Amino acid sequence: MGSSKAQVPDGDGNRLDACAVSVYSSRESSDVLAQTLRCCLWATTGMNASVDVIVNGNPSLASIAANLPVVRATVGGKIRLRVWNVMLGDKAFAWNEYVHRLAPPAQTYVFIDGYVQVEEGSLKRLSQILQNADNALAATGLPTTGWSAAKVSASMRRNGGIHGNLYALKANAMAEFRRIGFKLPLGLYRTDSTLGAALAFGLNLFAREWRPLERILIDDQVAWRIKPLAWWRPDDLLTFYRRRKRQGHGQLENKAVSDVFAVRRMPFESLPGTTAELVGDWVKSRPDEAQAMLARSDLARRALRVLQEERCWALAKKMPECVYDSSQALKTSDVSVN
Repeated sequence: MGSSKAQVPDGDGNRLDACAVSVYSSRESSDVLAQTLRCCLWATTGMNASVDVIVNGNPSLASIAANLPVVRATVGGKIRLRVWNVMLGDKAFAWNEYVHRLAPPAQTYVFIDGYVQVEEGSLKRLSQILQNADNALAATGLPTTGWSAAKVSASMRRNGGIHGNLYALKANAMAEFRRIGFKLPLGLYRTDSTLGAALAFGLNLFAREWRPLERILIDDQVAWRIKPLAWWRPDDLLTFYRRRKRQGHGQLENKAVSDVFAVRRMPFESLPGTTAELVGDWVKSRPDEAQAMLARSDLARRALRVLQEERCWALAKKMPECVYDSSQALKTSDVSVN
């Protein structure tokens, strides 16, 4: 999906944040999102930082988020906090919008899922380790809660990668994503592994060599908490079912992205506009490989059928709406007082 040329806000005058944080939410309850923001704001204590809450596909949650006490309490504080309503319910699109339209100037960019409770010190740690590492483009932590945490941590220590719950990009990586117009395909499930692949290959800032452990720093002092899924909670069962269904999408996406970046070694910005196009191109260009995967994975077969169903992306043309800005709220407050 094409869009207008990237426009990055200038921020407040000459302000350059040490850390720009973006929090992505869609289906979280207001209580969960409020706790995420409380932890995030606590973790930015003493930092010159901005926090953007990107609510995608859920206008009512965006409105609720804008009026949360933890959000309204930011008026007059050091942290600039904004809440955005992104009409299209798609995390890849929300990431694209933040990177190319919404992100303020900063030295480090931190990305957090809407249900993640960041531990104190983790954001400062991410910023510090990135600023002290010349050859790194990103940094991430290791999960500590959840049934798969140990397995995922072991795999990341061995193979590298970023964890989508909490990771950071150095300013030069962010600038390069903007410069080349890199965008995640709409509908992408494994956004973190796709970003990780581009970063591990150096993102044009280094020689195009696969160096995941050098380009993406993994630090076990960067920590967060999540509420583990429980089989006796109906909502958790539904979440698990959805994730299980989308594992097939992840299998197809990883193969297709590997084909673009590693096999054909195409430019990083050459990813198609949608995941359906991305996977469809791989199936056509590597039919034997695709058929072998489909033959052994029922989840992949189901995922391919879903991807082949037409989906309307018209809401991608809608501009993000800022429903709360602490700096503007302060100006409004000043006017009303006077």
